[in-house]
This record gives sequence, C-alpha cells and structure tokens, in this order.
Amino acid sequence: MPEASLPKFDPDLDLVLTREVDAPAAILFACWTKAEHLPHFFVPRPNRVTACRIDPRVGGAFETTFDVDGNVMENRGVFLE
Repeated sequence: MPEASLPKFDPDLDLVLTREVDAPAAILFACWTKAEHLPHFFVPRPNRVTACRIDPRVGGAFETTFDVDGNVMENRGVFLE
C-alpha cells in the first residue's frame, strides 16, 4: 500500500501487518477472519495456536492462545474499526 494512502498510525496503540501474497483476496480474508483457518499459519512451527476466537466487527474479539515451548501465551484484542 503506498505510504500516502495509509491511515494515521499511533505507535503506542496500533499494530499494522502488511505482506503481499499471490492469492485471491477472498481466501486471504477468510484466513484472517475465520477461527478454523488462523491456527494453520499464525505462529511458526513447532509452536501452535491452541485456541482462537475471531469476531470481525467493531467491538468484536480477536483472541488467540499459543503454546510456545510448553508455555501458554494468551493474546486478547478488539476490533476498533
């Protein structure tokens, strides 16, 4: 995405992920918005996603739990817009 078209970024609050992938947009959208797909790519092996809840709407959840070397790592987020 050209830098001029990016929204305002607050480094204290915002996380922006970008990557170009040669795949149909509908498939990529499903991978990021459906809990059954996210565990297949979200963390590198041998680590794994053990729980995932995604509710892709304003106020909805983006929650993941990882197993990293036997340690449980819980991440809780909310879609703001």
